[in-house]
Amino acid sequence: MDRCIRMNIMRNKGLASIPLIISLVIMAIALPAMSYLVQKNQDVRNRAAGSYCCSNNLPNNPGQVRICEHVNSDGECIQNNNSGNCWSGYCGELVSYEGYDVCVVNGYCSAINPPTAVPPTATRAPTNTPTPTSIPCGALNEVCCAGNSCDTANLACIGGYCSCGAEGQVCCNGNVCSSNLGCVNNSCVAPTNTPTPSPTVVARAGVLNFKVSFLGKPKSGLCANWPVDVKVVDKNGVEKIYEEVATNDDGKGTVGLSGFSEKTDLLIYFAGPKQAWTKFGKNNQDGEYGSNIGKIVVTDDRTTSIKYDFSKYPILSGDVIGNYSSTNDKIISGRDFSKTKTAALERDRVEEGEDLYGDVDGNCVTNSLDITTVMLSLKRVRYEE
Repeated sequence: MDRCIRMNIMRNKGLASIPLIISLVIMAIALPAMSYLVQKNQDVRNRAAGSYCCSNNLPNNPGQVRICEHVNSDGECIQNNNSGNCWSGYCGELVSYEGYDVCVVNGYCSAINPPTAVPPTATRAPTNTPTPTSIPCGALNEVCCAGNSCDTANLACIGGYCSCGAEGQVCCNGNVCSSNLGCVNNSCVAPTNTPTPSPTVVARAGVLNFKVSFLGKPKSGLCANWPVDVKVVDKNGVEKIYEEVATNDDGKGTVGLSGFSEKTDLLIYFAGPKQAWTKFGKNNQDGEYGSNIGKIVVTDDRTTSIKYDFSKYPILSGDVIGNYSSTNDKIISGRDFSKTKTAALERDRVEEGEDLYGDVDGNCVTNSLDITTVMLSLKRVRYEE
């Protein structure tokens, strides 16, 4: 019986221990869960503490709280609810401001004069707190500084970077640009393709080959090696005189018509030291030429230009004095006849090659032949008038 009683007592004690065991099991399970929840709540509080940043540079509310929408895993503020970037320093300590936990790093928020800081519970102390770093700017190939400025005057802010030397940029060191670019007004520009000018073609002057004779001159006129003046006139009346063109004993000569552009439809006039202007308009002319437009054509090559023969119509001789001057004037007049007649009466003579006043036929003596020559010239002048 005693044994039965003991058995019952032991059975009852075992049953009474079951609730206690169950309670211990529940507590063993619940305590870790409660610890996790408490830690989770603290983590949420810590993240909430990192969800608010402040700035003393807000455009509209200087020194007011900025609330961040996003926080990274280290509690750093990434972006605020005003679509601007909040300062991204790590929240080193917390203060309470208008019901919010406010992030304070190195006293950055002290400018807003927050209330006395309330030490947070279980705030995680950061290690190696990151410090915002500044971006280099202003030097060559670096980003432009504030106001699109660069460090030196020879750098320009092009596309957000400080550059020089390329096309459209300022010249480096005052006058240096990249290859094939020139520095113009402190700006690098591509050279313009200036066309190479064509060489100026200067028209070669025409060449007049001619043969003339002088009225009254004998074949043995030893004092008649006279040069001639040549006057060229085009069909528009433009004229040019070439003085003292040499001739040989046969009256042949050549003159280059420099400065005279026309080569066709020319009139030619000849005169000499004792000869008046005589007009020629065609080759082999043997009498007066009445037109004001000539038929004479020249080329720029002496060998191919026509050799004009004007010797069949002698140049008028007898001009020894001007009508209004003491020198000849390329005109035959009565005054010339008078002077020649007076000289002829003197019957003066000179050596070969010398000049004798009144000797209009070039035979080195003044005599009646000179008077005859002037009379023939006057007759032809009056006829042609």
